[in-house]
Amino acid sequence: MFGPIDEARAARGARLFKDRCEECHGPHVSEPARQQATAPLKPSSDLEWRIEVIPLEHIGTDPNAALGFIQRRYDLSKTGLANSDLANALRPLLVRQLARDVRFRLQAVARAREGAAGAGPLSAAIASWPDPDVAANPTLPDAAFHNLDALMVKTVTSLPQIADAAHRPSDDFPCDDACQLENLLWDLRHGAEHIEIILRRLDVKALSEGTALNLLGLFIRNRFYAEHHVDYATQQCLEGFGALDLPQEVAGYKPRPLEGVWATAPFLHNGSVPTLYQMLLPPEKRDQKFFVGRREYDPVHVGYVTQPDADGDDDGFWLDTRIDGNHNTGHAFAADAATWEKHLADPKQNPLPSGVIGPEFSDEQRYDIVEYLKVHRDLPATPADYQPPMCGLPGETS
Repeated sequence: MFGPIDEARAARGARLFKDRCEECHGPHVSEPARQQATAPLKPSSDLEWRIEVIPLEHIGTDPNAALGFIQRRYDLSKTGLANSDLANALRPLLVRQLARDVRFRLQAVARAREGAAGAGPLSAAIASWPDPDVAANPTLPDAAFHNLDALMVKTVTSLPQIADAAHRPSDDFPCDDACQLENLLWDLRHGAEHIEIILRRLDVKALSEGTALNLLGLFIRNRFYAEHHVDYATQQCLEGFGALDLPQEVAGYKPRPLEGVWATAPFLHNGSVPTLYQMLLPPEKRDQKFFVGRREYDPVHVGYVTQPDADGDDDGFWLDTRIDGNHNTGHAFAADAATWEKHLADPKQNPLPSGVIGPEFSDEQRYDIVEYLKVHRDLPATPADYQPPMCGLPGETS
């Protein structure tokens, strides 16, 4: 479909991708301790990627999808559910998440302060830490939390000031030693109270779209488990390597890994940019209006042909990016050379304008990146001999 790849152009594009795109799109391999906290049944952190969420103010793309997920409200009381039902469904997951998070942060802090060999009191605390996944209905190990807090006060100098229970510390990307330490102390001192704050805020008559969808899925799943007598170990397997399905409401978008991105036109979350080439243009140079519905591929710009065929436009539609919800703004490589140099010298003092994420490319550079994205692979690759776990339901035979 592409014809021969221009290897020299793709090689130049690979260097540009690493310099300009990889920081956001990664993929970034998760730390081993974080992988155990988020997907403990995976055999290796090489199989766990961490994807950053880019705030709307930074990425500058049309905000409607992200904000709608947070701002739209739904009344689930019409299903017969009450606030107590919501709390009872979410509390076990929140408790398990907190217990996992403490162990993950403790491992990170111990490794940073006591080394990989693990000779020290923090490493010893890890060895005796209660398994957060051993019970189907978890409880917080209050005594272990108290003892670890006292150990931190005794052994770690210059402990940071911790915010109150309503304000969780930032989980920076990446999260350095200071970030891990602050999150660990907050978990120990305020994590349990924060769970109750989350549960008290739930209003079955005015749930956000994200929370309502999550809770409906949770109730359906729990009912299935009960009716089919699915044991706890099988539940964890079915839920994706023991991952916890909790509401995530963030005013931003995730920059997906880009292997195979050539097959997913049109681009951005709302399909407002027709080709990869135009993704690399300043927004004001992108097509304001283009035809959607053709299946003829454009291997030069990488996307579908955006004009109707000779039979007219009855077999598709025109996407107008001036309509609210269809905007093609943001994700802009549009900074002039002087602005970019100042930003690189001191990003905090010289932030880029909203929606601008890099310097303006030359046309040659755009085609170099496009050529590379035809062959880009996300690493590390899944091992060739990897076999996913088999999650057998009662009554099934393998």
